[in-house]
Amino acid sequence: MLVDRGLISSEQLASGLAAQREFGGRLGMNLVALGFATEEQIAVSLSDQLGVPLVDPRAIESIPPDVIARVPREVATKHRVVPLKVGRDLHVCLPDPQNEDRLDQLRSALGTTLRVFVATELTINRALDRYYDELVSGPARLVSTAEVPVVTVEVLPYDETGGQPASNLETAGSILDQLADVMVEQDVLAVLRRYFVERFGHLVVLAIREETVVPILNAGAFGTGHLSAAPVSLKPGTPLHSVAVKPHLLYQPKVKDPDILGLCKALSMRDAHLTIASVASGARMVYVLLAQGLDGDRLKAILPDIKALVPKVSDALRIVEIRKRIRLP
Repeated sequence: MLVDRGLISSEQLASGLAAQREFGGRLGMNLVALGFATEEQIAVSLSDQLGVPLVDPRAIESIPPDVIARVPREVATKHRVVPLKVGRDLHVCLPDPQNEDRLDQLRSALGTTLRVFVATELTINRALDRYYDELVSGPARLVSTAEVPVVTVEVLPYDETGGQPASNLETAGSILDQLADVMVEQDVLAVLRRYFVERFGHLVVLAIREETVVPILNAGAFGTGHLSAAPVSLKPGTPLHSVAVKPHLLYQPKVKDPDILGLCKALSMRDAHLTIASVASGARMVYVLLAQGLDGDRLKAILPDIKALVPKVSDALRIVEIRKRIRLP
Protein backbone atom coordinates (compact mmCIF):
# COMPACT_ATOMS: atom_id res chain seq x y z
CA MET A 1 0.00 0.00 0.00
CA LEU A 2 2.86 2.40 0.75
CA VAL A 3 4.32 1.65 -2.68
CA ASP A 4 0.94 2.18 -4.37
CA ARG A 5 0.69 5.57 -2.68
CA GLY A 6 4.17 6.52 -3.83
CA LEU A 7 5.43 6.89 -0.26
CA ILE A 8 8.22 4.32 -0.69
CA SER A 9 9.81 2.63 -3.68
CA SER A 10 9.77 -1.07 -4.50
CA GLU A 11 13.47 -1.19 -3.65
CA GLN A 12 12.83 0.32 -0.22
CA LEU A 13 10.03 -2.17 0.39
CA ALA A 14 12.40 -5.01 -0.51
CA SER A 15 14.99 -3.63 1.93
CA GLY A 16 12.34 -3.43 4.65
CA LEU A 17 11.23 -7.00 4.04
CA ALA A 18 14.87 -8.16 4.14
CA ALA A 19 15.38 -6.39 7.48
CA GLN A 20 12.17 -7.96 8.80
CA ARG A 21 13.32 -11.45 7.79
CA GLU A 22 16.72 -10.94 9.40
CA PHE A 23 15.70 -9.13 12.58
CA GLY A 24 11.97 -9.82 13.02
CA GLY A 25 9.43 -7.27 14.15
CA ARG A 26 6.74 -5.50 12.14
CA LEU A 27 7.44 -4.43 8.58
CA GLY A 28 6.31 -0.91 9.36
CA MET A 29 8.79 -0.41 12.18
CA ASN A 30 11.59 -1.80 10.02
CA LEU A 31 10.72 0.78 7.36
CA VAL A 32 10.69 3.54 9.99
CA ALA A 33 14.05 2.45 11.45
CA LEU A 34 15.56 2.43 7.96
CA GLY A 35 14.28 5.96 7.42
CA PHE A 36 12.02 5.02 4.48
CA ALA A 37 8.72 6.07 6.08
CA THR A 38 7.41 7.92 9.11
CA GLU A 39 5.30 6.43 11.87
CA GLU A 40 2.39 8.63 10.80
CA GLN A 41 2.55 7.26 7.25
CA ILE A 42 2.57 3.69 8.55
CA ALA A 43 -0.35 4.38 10.90
CA VAL A 44 -2.44 6.08 8.19
CA SER A 45 -1.71 3.19 5.81
CA LEU A 46 -2.74 0.63 8.44
CA SER A 47 -5.90 2.59 9.20
CA ASP A 48 -6.91 2.63 5.54
CA GLN A 49 -5.91 -0.98 4.89
CA LEU A 50 -7.71 -2.44 7.90
CA GLY A 51 -10.59 0.00 8.12
CA VAL A 52 -9.54 0.85 11.70
CA PRO A 53 -9.91 4.49 12.85
CA LEU A 54 -6.71 6.46 13.46
CA VAL A 55 -6.41 8.14 16.86
CA ASP A 56 -5.88 11.87 16.99
CA PRO A 57 -2.92 12.36 19.39
CA ARG A 58 -4.96 15.02 21.20
CA ALA A 59 -7.41 12.31 22.24
CA ILE A 60 -4.92 10.96 24.79
CA GLU A 61 -4.34 14.26 26.57
CA SER A 62 -7.22 13.98 29.05
CA ILE A 63 -8.32 10.38 29.49
CA PRO A 64 -10.42 10.09 32.69
CA PRO A 65 -8.86 8.10 35.56
CA ASP A 66 -11.77 5.66 35.63
CA VAL A 67 -11.07 4.79 31.98
CA ILE A 68 -7.34 4.29 32.62
CA ALA A 69 -8.25 2.06 35.56
CA ARG A 70 -10.00 -0.35 33.18
CA VAL A 71 -6.60 -1.49 31.87
CA PRO A 72 -4.11 -2.52 34.58
CA ARG A 73 -0.56 -1.29 34.15
CA GLU A 74 0.76 -4.82 33.57
CA VAL A 75 -1.63 -5.28 30.64
CA ALA A 76 -1.02 -1.79 29.24
CA THR A 77 2.76 -2.09 29.23
CA LYS A 78 2.87 -5.72 28.11
CA HIS A 79 0.56 -5.21 25.14
CA ARG A 80 1.33 -1.51 24.54
CA VAL A 81 -2.34 -0.61 24.67
CA VAL A 82 -4.08 2.51 25.99
CA PRO A 83 -7.80 2.77 26.89
CA LEU A 84 -9.65 5.73 25.40
CA LYS A 85 -13.30 5.47 26.36
CA VAL A 86 -15.77 3.18 28.07
CA GLY A 87 -19.05 2.54 26.30
CA ARG A 88 -20.81 -0.62 25.24
CA ASP A 89 -17.29 -1.67 24.23
CA LEU A 90 -13.95 -0.59 25.70
CA HIS A 91 -12.25 1.70 23.19
CA VAL A 92 -8.48 1.07 23.04
CA CYS A 93 -5.61 2.14 20.80
CA LEU A 94 -2.47 0.23 19.91
CA PRO A 95 0.15 0.33 17.13
CA ASP A 96 -0.64 -3.07 15.58
CA PRO A 97 -4.43 -3.56 15.42
CA GLN A 98 -3.99 -6.35 12.87
CA ASN A 99 -2.46 -8.60 15.55
CA GLU A 100 -5.42 -10.88 16.31
CA ASP A 101 -3.49 -12.92 18.88
CA ARG A 102 -2.81 -9.77 20.87
CA LEU A 103 -6.45 -8.70 20.64
CA ASP A 104 -7.64 -12.11 21.83
CA GLN A 105 -5.28 -11.90 24.80
CA LEU A 106 -6.57 -8.41 25.61
CA ARG A 107 -10.20 -9.47 25.45
CA SER A 108 -9.44 -12.38 27.77
CA ALA A 109 -7.38 -10.29 30.21
CA LEU A 110 -9.91 -7.44 30.35
CA GLY A 111 -13.06 -9.53 30.16
CA THR A 112 -14.81 -7.23 27.71
CA THR A 113 -15.36 -6.55 24.03
CA LEU A 114 -13.10 -4.01 22.35
CA ARG A 115 -13.39 -1.28 19.80
CA VAL A 116 -9.92 -0.89 18.35
CA PHE A 117 -8.12 2.21 17.09
CA VAL A 118 -4.64 2.50 15.60
CA ALA A 119 -2.03 4.92 16.99
CA THR A 120 1.63 5.61 16.30
CA GLU A 121 4.35 4.27 18.58
CA LEU A 122 5.05 7.84 19.71
CA THR A 123 1.41 8.40 20.70
CA ILE A 124 1.36 5.11 22.62
CA ASN A 125 4.65 5.91 24.37
CA ARG A 126 3.41 9.34 25.43
CA ALA A 127 0.19 7.88 26.79
CA LEU A 128 2.00 5.13 28.72
CA ASP A 129 4.36 7.74 30.11
CA ARG A 130 1.54 10.10 31.08
CA TYR A 131 -0.80 7.58 32.69
CA TYR A 132 1.34 4.63 33.78
CA ASP A 133 4.89 5.87 34.33
CA GLU A 134 4.38 6.34 38.10
CA LEU A 135 3.61 2.64 38.31
CA VAL A 136 5.80 1.12 35.61
CA SER A 137 8.88 -0.60 36.99
CA GLY A 138 9.98 -2.72 34.05
CA PRO A 139 13.53 -2.11 32.80
CA ALA A 140 14.48 -0.63 29.46
CA ARG A 141 15.19 -3.01 26.61
CA LEU A 142 17.97 -2.78 24.13
CA VAL A 143 16.39 -5.00 21.52
CA SER A 144 18.43 -7.65 19.77
CA THR A 145 15.78 -10.02 18.47
CA ALA A 146 12.72 -7.83 18.02
CA GLU A 147 11.84 -4.82 15.90
CA VAL A 148 15.16 -3.65 14.38
CA PRO A 149 18.08 -4.52 16.67
CA VAL A 150 21.14 -3.72 14.57
CA VAL A 151 20.47 -2.02 11.26
CA THR A 152 23.44 -1.79 8.94
CA VAL A 153 22.51 1.22 6.85
CA GLU A 154 25.48 0.72 4.55
CA VAL A 155 28.30 -1.84 4.65
CA LEU A 156 31.69 -0.15 4.44
CA PRO A 157 35.19 -1.50 5.17
CA TYR A 158 36.55 -0.83 8.62
CA ASP A 159 39.10 1.91 8.13
CA GLU A 160 39.89 3.28 11.54
CA THR A 161 41.11 2.22 14.92
CA GLY A 162 39.35 2.69 18.20
CA GLY A 163 37.44 0.78 20.79
CA GLN A 164 38.58 -2.16 22.85
CA PRO A 165 38.21 -5.92 22.46
CA ALA A 166 34.92 -7.35 23.65
CA SER A 167 34.75 -8.14 27.35
CA ASN A 168 32.25 -10.11 29.35
CA LEU A 169 30.07 -7.89 31.50
CA GLU A 170 30.42 -10.35 34.37
CA THR A 171 34.14 -9.56 34.51
CA ALA A 172 33.37 -5.86 34.84
CA GLY A 173 32.22 -6.19 38.42
CA SER A 174 33.32 -2.70 39.31
CA ILE A 175 30.95 -1.29 36.65
CA LEU A 176 28.03 -3.11 38.23
CA ASP A 177 29.16 -2.13 41.73
CA GLN A 178 29.32 1.49 40.59
CA LEU A 179 25.77 1.26 39.22
CA ALA A 180 24.53 -0.28 42.46
CA ASP A 181 25.91 2.70 44.40
CA VAL A 182 24.39 5.52 42.31
CA MET A 183 22.92 8.44 44.22
CA VAL A 184 22.29 11.08 41.51
CA GLU A 185 21.99 11.19 37.74
CA GLN A 186 25.64 12.23 37.35
CA ASP A 187 26.63 8.89 38.89
CA VAL A 188 24.69 7.07 36.13
CA LEU A 189 26.35 9.20 33.46
CA ALA A 190 29.74 8.37 34.94
CA VAL A 191 29.03 4.64 34.54
CA LEU A 192 27.91 5.13 30.92
CA ARG A 193 31.01 7.16 30.22
CA ARG A 194 33.35 4.57 31.69
CA TYR A 195 31.75 1.58 29.95
CA PHE A 196 31.28 3.03 26.48
CA VAL A 197 34.47 5.08 26.26
CA GLU A 198 36.56 2.05 27.26
CA ARG A 199 34.98 -0.04 24.50
CA PHE A 200 34.18 2.44 21.74
CA GLY A 201 36.52 5.36 22.30
CA HIS A 202 33.97 8.21 22.15
CA LEU A 203 30.53 8.67 23.74
CA VAL A 204 27.96 11.44 23.48
CA VAL A 205 24.84 11.27 25.65
CA LEU A 206 21.77 13.18 24.45
CA ALA A 207 18.97 13.91 26.91
CA ILE A 208 15.46 13.56 25.48
CA ARG A 209 13.47 16.68 26.28
CA GLU A 210 10.02 17.03 24.77
CA GLU A 211 10.52 16.84 20.98
CA THR A 212 14.28 17.47 21.04
CA VAL A 213 17.55 15.91 22.16
CA VAL A 214 20.22 17.95 23.96
CA PRO A 215 23.88 16.95 24.52
CA ILE A 216 24.69 16.51 28.21
CA LEU A 217 27.91 14.46 27.99
CA ASN A 218 30.73 14.39 25.45
CA ALA A 219 33.56 12.10 26.52
CA GLY A 220 36.42 10.15 24.98
CA ALA A 221 39.98 9.06 25.50
CA PHE A 222 40.81 12.77 25.21
CA GLY A 223 38.76 13.52 28.32
CA THR A 224 35.56 15.55 28.48
CA GLY A 225 34.70 17.55 25.38
CA HIS A 226 32.58 20.66 24.87
CA LEU A 227 28.78 20.60 24.61
CA SER A 228 28.37 23.47 22.15
CA ALA A 229 25.76 21.78 19.98
CA ALA A 230 22.26 23.17 19.62
CA PRO A 231 19.23 21.02 20.54
CA VAL A 232 18.10 18.78 17.67
CA SER A 233 14.43 18.27 16.85
CA LEU A 234 13.19 14.68 16.78
CA LYS A 235 11.69 14.60 13.31
CA PRO A 236 9.64 11.50 12.41
CA GLY A 237 11.38 9.17 10.00
CA THR A 238 14.89 10.04 11.18
CA PRO A 239 17.28 7.68 13.02
CA LEU A 240 17.26 9.83 16.17
CA HIS A 241 13.46 9.82 16.28
CA SER A 242 13.33 6.07 15.68
CA VAL A 243 15.65 5.31 18.60
CA ALA A 244 14.06 7.92 20.90
CA VAL A 245 10.58 6.47 20.39
CA LYS A 246 11.36 2.87 21.27
CA PRO A 247 14.51 1.32 22.79
CA HIS A 248 16.63 -0.37 20.15
CA LEU A 249 20.03 0.00 18.54
CA LEU A 250 21.17 1.24 15.14
CA TYR A 251 24.61 0.88 13.60
CA GLN A 252 25.74 3.24 10.84
CA PRO A 253 29.11 2.49 9.18
CA LYS A 254 28.91 5.92 7.55
CA VAL A 255 26.63 8.63 8.91
CA LYS A 256 24.38 10.26 6.33
CA ASP A 257 21.59 11.76 8.41
CA PRO A 258 22.08 15.56 8.40
CA ASP A 259 21.06 16.02 12.05
CA ILE A 260 23.56 13.43 13.27
CA LEU A 261 26.23 14.79 10.94
CA GLY A 262 25.65 18.22 12.50
CA LEU A 263 26.05 16.77 15.99
CA CYS A 264 29.23 14.93 14.99
CA LYS A 265 30.73 18.12 13.59
CA ALA A 266 29.71 20.29 16.54
CA LEU A 267 30.97 17.76 19.10
CA SER A 268 34.15 16.71 17.25
CA MET A 269 32.94 13.14 16.79
CA ARG A 270 33.90 11.13 13.72
CA ASP A 271 31.03 10.33 11.37
CA ALA A 272 31.91 6.66 10.74
CA HIS A 273 31.16 3.46 12.68
CA LEU A 274 28.52 5.08 14.85
CA THR A 275 26.29 3.09 17.20
CA ILE A 276 23.04 4.80 18.22
CA ALA A 277 21.22 3.37 21.23
CA SER A 278 18.60 4.47 23.71
CA VAL A 279 17.92 4.11 27.42
CA ALA A 280 14.57 4.39 29.18
CA SER A 281 13.51 4.74 32.78
CA GLY A 282 10.34 2.73 33.06
CA ALA A 283 8.13 3.76 30.13
CA ARG A 284 9.86 7.12 29.72
CA MET A 285 12.69 7.48 27.22
CA VAL A 286 15.60 9.33 28.84
CA TYR A 287 18.79 9.16 26.76
CA VAL A 288 20.02 8.62 23.23
CA LEU A 289 23.60 7.36 23.17
CA LEU A 290 26.01 8.01 20.30
CA ALA A 291 29.00 5.67 20.66
CA GLN A 292 31.70 5.91 18.01
CA GLY A 293 34.65 3.67 17.25
CA LEU A 294 33.55 0.04 16.72
CA ASP A 295 32.81 -1.56 13.36
CA GLY A 296 29.87 -3.91 12.90
CA ASP A 297 31.73 -7.13 13.72
CA ARG A 298 33.13 -5.76 16.97
CA LEU A 299 29.74 -4.34 17.90
CA LYS A 300 28.02 -7.70 17.44
CA ALA A 301 30.70 -9.33 19.60
CA ILE A 302 29.83 -7.14 22.61
CA LEU A 303 26.10 -6.76 21.93
CA PRO A 304 25.19 -9.32 24.64
CA ASP A 305 27.15 -7.27 27.16
CA ILE A 306 25.38 -4.06 26.14
CA LYS A 307 22.04 -5.80 26.38
CA ALA A 308 22.91 -6.92 29.90
CA LEU A 309 24.06 -3.44 30.96
CA VAL A 310 21.21 -1.27 29.66
CA PRO A 311 18.43 -2.77 31.88
CA LYS A 312 20.70 -2.25 34.87
CA VAL A 313 21.22 1.39 33.86
CA SER A 314 17.44 1.69 33.64
CA ASP A 315 17.11 0.28 37.17
CA ALA A 316 19.72 2.74 38.40
CA LEU A 317 17.79 5.66 36.89
CA ARG A 318 14.66 4.45 38.66
CA ILE A 319 16.61 4.38 41.94
CA VAL A 320 17.67 7.99 41.35
CA GLU A 321 14.04 8.98 40.71
CA ILE A 322 12.88 7.22 43.87
CA ARG A 323 15.55 9.00 45.91
CA LYS A 324 14.26 12.33 44.53
CA ARG A 325 10.71 11.47 45.54
CA ILE A 326 11.80 10.51 49.05
CA ARG A 327 13.47 13.90 49.47
CA LEU A 328 10.32 15.79 48.42
CA PRO A 329 8.40 17.39 51.29
